[in-house]
Amino acid sequence: MTEHSIVIHTPAGDGSEYGPLIAQARALFIVDQESHELGQRLYAGLATAKRAVIALWEAPKHAAHVAARTITQREGQMLAPIDLTMRDLSARMSAHEVDARREAAEERRRLEVLARVAEEERRLEEAIAAEAEGETEAAAAILDDVGPAPIIRVEPALARVEGVSARTTWHAELTDKLALVQHVAANPHLVHLLEVYMPAANAMARAQREAMSIPGLVAVSETVRAVSR
Repeated sequence: MTEHSIVIHTPAGDGSEYGPLIAQARALFIVDQESHELGQRLYAGLATAKRAVIALWEAPKHAAHVAARTITQREGQMLAPIDLTMRDLSARMSAHEVDARREAAEERRRLEVLARVAEEERRLEEAIAAEAEGETEAAAAILDDVGPAPIIRVEPALARVEGVSARTTWHAELTDKLALVQHVAANPHLVHLLEVYMPAANAMARAQREAMSIPGLVAVSETVRAVSR
């Protein structure tokens, strides 16, 4: 066993000893006072069995929790410098990529200007030549024939490494909740953008019970049984 080994001893029981009790409870029909009383006694027996199972697994669960926390801490200690360095390196590469794309765009615009100037000079020379030969209409047509702007592609000077890729992601941030609610109210098809904060809604239901009156919400009651030890 190494220094970092973690051993968790678990119980061998499978809960089969509670099978008859479970089967009896499942088969019970509650039809009168006597069967209702039996149902409550069986419920109490099941609650006792549940407490026994929880107690049986308490120590292994605690050991597993401690082990998971220890493993997570060790993993985090190893990952922290790697993640920090990766984030820093990625930020520097992103900054370089922005500069490289900006330089490529500037070079593309420069070459397009040169190409347009060259094209205009070519048409002017052709028009002058046509005019010199007495073809006035042809010369005018050449000057009027302005073709589409030249398309020049300049790829940014960026390296490509197999297995390494980059993509741009987007996410939303909430800046004005009331404005969002008003917009969704005016555009019901966007209702999926809103989510009810159920802890607050449940607190209101517990406080107001049947009196709670909020459009879209309803107070629902349920019976929770308890068994004293």
